[in-house]
Amino acid sequence: MTHSNPTLATIHDLHTTHGDFADRPIPEAELQTVLEASVRASSASNMVE
Repeated sequence: MTHSNPTLATIHDLHTTHGDFADRPIPEAELQTVLEASVRASSASNMVE
């Protein structure tokens, strides 16, 4: 999609890749640490006003 507005073009062109997607197992302790942290992470539905 082509946008004449440079701001909209930038927004539409953005993409993010997170992590190392190597094909290797994740130790259970590390997985639990990440999952526990994710429950406490901010999101739009649990922000305090």
